[in-house]
Amino acid sequence: LYTSVVSSDYDAINKKAYTSSFDGTIKTWTVNDSGTAMHSTETWLHHGRVNFVAAAKDGSGLVAVAADIRSEAVRIYNTKAERVDGDCPYWTISCSRTDAHNSPDWAYCPATIAWCPVDGYQHLLLIGYSPRGLALAHDTEIPEDKRNSGEIALWDTREKRRLQVTTATAANVFEVAWHPTRAYFAVATSPS
Repeated sequence: LYTSVVSSDYDAINKKAYTSSFDGTIKTWTVNDSGTAMHSTETWLHHGRVNFVAAAKDGSGLVAVAADIRSEAVRIYNTKAERVDGDCPYWTISCSRTDAHNSPDWAYCPATIAWCPVDGYQHLLLIGYSPRGLALAHDTEIPEDKRNSGEIALWDTREKRRLQVTTATAANVFEVAWHPTRAYFAVATSPS
């Protein structure tokens, strides 16, 4: 695959656009007041292909990015926090499953991320994990009994803590979607 942009998002409150790429970077873009031009302002480096970027819609300046790496695959950048050595501060989230830790060929990687769009709940981030082949390995390296496994993780990013999800939490996740007006979500998983 080409190392091109694979995901983008826009924070209308802070007038910032974000792009993620398979070259392991996230680019930030500042948009002018008329919305007719933008210029690149920062590049954030990651340790793997960055599949997803999603900006919170509550004005907090939080930006979630997800990469195909074994641990700390999701980063929550705080674009409004004070910079240390010029770098944008972030904290990380890892999949809690440990059954792939001893394999060099596969891991549980983020398959989807989404911020809740509902006022008062926009600090909630939903992450779906699925098993993926790493480096030169293919998905055929994933053991047969693990191919339908994965994880659903719901995070309160204000308190930096995981919230409990009680159903289908160990299924291979393909997509997540939030209800547009209520703090409910749907998850597309493998049969479980």
